[in-house]
Amino acid sequence: MFRENNDHLQGSLFESTNWMNSGIKAKLNKSWAPIFYEYVFCNIDETPFSVLYSDIGRPNFPVNILLSLEFIKHMKNYAVGIRVLGELNLAEKTLYDFRTRIYQYLIQYPEQEDLIFNQFLNLTLVFIEKANISTDIQCMDSTMFMSNIKKAGRIALAFDVLYMTVKTIPEEKLTEELKEVLKPEMLLTLCLRAKDIIENISCIKNQDTLRILTRFIKEQAVIDEETKSLKAKDNKDIPSDSLQSAYDEDATYRIKGGKGQSGYVLNIAETCSEDNPFQVITDYQVDQNIKSDVEDLYLDGGYYSDKVAELEKENGVELHFTNLSGRNPSKKQSVTDYQIDETPT
Repeated sequence: MFRENNDHLQGSLFESTNWMNSGIKAKLNKSWAPIFYEYVFCNIDETPFSVLYSDIGRPNFPVNILLSLEFIKHMKNYAVGIRVLGELNLAEKTLYDFRTRIYQYLIQYPEQEDLIFNQFLNLTLVFIEKANISTDIQCMDSTMFMSNIKKAGRIALAFDVLYMTVKTIPEEKLTEELKEVLKPEMLLTLCLRAKDIIENISCIKNQDTLRILTRFIKEQAVIDEETKSLKAKDNKDIPSDSLQSAYDEDATYRIKGGKGQSGYVLNIAETCSEDNPFQVITDYQVDQNIKSDVEDLYLDGGYYSDKVAELEKENGVELHFTNLSGRNPSKKQSVTDYQIDETPT
């Protein structure tokens, strides 16, 4: 059952800070914790997360504490409104369950707004207003990051070692059984046989497995019309958005700067006015790393200048100026300045 956490707004006689040494309490009040509490914790809107919980049962663990812990990634009690030491206990599983609830909700309702992203925007506006940050001038950049793909298990490791070993043996020394190891068709055929079996087994887990298996076969093989068996595609024929891991379906492959990477690309927008006391990230977007780094921005014609055009090239941004700036010509032209081309067309 969902319940907002407003208990921290009400003071208590039993607050641990009331019994602290005055010097320690003064240090605590000068630390980052009260700032985080006032400008982050107190500005978290818990209500959008009510969709993650049912209308019955025990009240949920405070969402504003869970989100705050995700932000700072380690336990800092005072910053999340806990002023009585030991008042609230948190198991690691509670954090994992909260992440799972958010993930499953986003997967089930992709058309709904991103719960975490909305909190980022709300808190960013608070910081911008408090610090008087100008957002008139902003810059954009992108970076790629690796997918947290699950490491190979014993079976996958055994196959890699076997494959490496077999490749070092001269072909005339290989047995017929070992020759099969070097044929990708052998594994693809086994995948196809497993697919035929699993299609007749009704299970939610099997449905996910079947979807991944079907995608893998389609991306990696074609049907040989003569033998009616699977034939492995050439590497150049495998799409860049092909499956990179059975544990991360969205990760894609891209070569950038001569290096291959399986993962994603992160685009970030940031304020960059020289008058700002510090700069703030105002927007971000995570996408498949096969998407181009070039960003399309549409601007009024009045923004055009040689300097803007130079920055456009330097930062891989494609600018589209949507209309004229309305500026009057610096020099008027007479009708006699024009030449008429009388050549028939």
